[in-house]
This record gives sequence, structure tokens and C-alpha cells, in this order.
Amino acid sequence: MRPLQLQWIRFPSGRAYGVDLGVSPPAVVWSMDPVGVAHLDVPEILRAAGVDDTPENRDTATSAALEAARRVWPDVATEVR
Repeated sequence: MRPLQLQWIRFPSGRAYGVDLGVSPPAVVWSMDPVGVAHLDVPEILRAAGVDDTPENRDTATSAALEAARRVWPDVATEVR
């Protein structure tokens, strides 16, 4: 599994995206909606990490992504796609 190369893109509407530029096409691994809820896109995280989309890999990616999101945004509601 390779580390993600994230770039943050923020729009005036309040929506923001975390884009992994290390894969082609770039992977949108998370988004933040205008009301402040973070959305993690597990299939895109798996694609960006270069691993197969299996139930075991989904569980691993979901756990790791939620842990990282809570560390970075401790007071932000987070949803998983």
C-alpha cells in the first residue's frame, strides 16, 4: 500500500475535497459538505492505495480512514461511502 498524496481543494460554497494526485485519474478520497460533515469514499481510498476492493480491505480502509478523520477533525461528523 502506498501513502496518499493529498491535495485539498476548497470552494467558496464551503465544500472541500481531498484529492490523491498519486493515481491516474486522481482519486477523490474525501469530501466535506457545506454544513461540515466529512464524507469518506472507501472505494476511492482503496483505488488510490492500489489494493483490491475486497470486504477485508474495505474494513481495513474504513477503520484507518475513520481513525485518521477523528484525529484530524475530532469534532466533525464523518460518514463513510
